[in-house]
Amino acid sequence: MEDVDNRTKSDALGDSAEGWKFLTSMRGLYIMGQALQMAIKELESVPYPLKQSSNISDMKFIRDHCCGPLGQITHVDTGYVKGLAEKIETLNNEGGN
Repeated sequence: MEDVDNRTKSDALGDSAEGWKFLTSMRGLYIMGQALQMAIKELESVPYPLKQSSNISDMKFIRDHCCGPLGQITHVDTGYVKGLAEKIETLNNEGGN
């Protein structure tokens, strides 16, 4: 395991050109939006007084203002998406028989 003290400050913070290039790509923005949405949903389920409301607000801000329209895609109800995926799989399986 690499010792953080032996890495450059840039590496320790994850400031690699390749990482930033991916993060700012269409795929990276989608993944970041999805990760934020999942984290928000989980944090919102925590009861008061343990709920971290300011963190939730900050995550929503990042999702809504930094991930562009791809961050908004993650707002789709996961139950709807799962149901749609199951219907597609059923149709694919029926077509293959």
